[in-house]
Amino acid sequence: MTSPEEPRAFIAAAEAFAQRSFQYRREMVTLLELSRARAHEQLFDDLVFHAKFVTNALHILKRVGADNADAVPLGAELNRMLEKTSTILRTIIKESPGEFRQHILDTFLTLSQSSMASLTALLAELSWVKNYMLDARSPR
Repeated sequence: MTSPEEPRAFIAAAEAFAQRSFQYRREMVTLLELSRARAHEQLFDDLVFHAKFVTNALHILKRVGADNADAVPLGAELNRMLEKTSTILRTIIKESPGEFRQHILDTFLTLSQSSMASLTALLAELSWVKNYMLDARSPR
């Protein structure tokens, strides 16, 4: 579960944890705000979970090669998780203001190389949010 702190502060804390500035900070803050506004914070938690899986799977496939026979099941699971991620994003933005909804659709969810590159960049940043959430929960 995400932190009860204000979304901007939460994402800023995740940026500090990651020691980087997020390119899609505004989008992450708005996605978290929308999830909370509709009492669907679990959707954001699911999104960051899937983001971490997709990001790690992409790194593995890049390292071993997608054409490697051992990588075929991971590639299939990656495709399934990308579909779930797309569904989660569409669910979160379904009732959002038209301009933001269209921005998410155009930037991350169209069938183009640039959209896929943007989506994987967003998911990489969201995986840092998941790492931050896990670190914040662990006892010191």
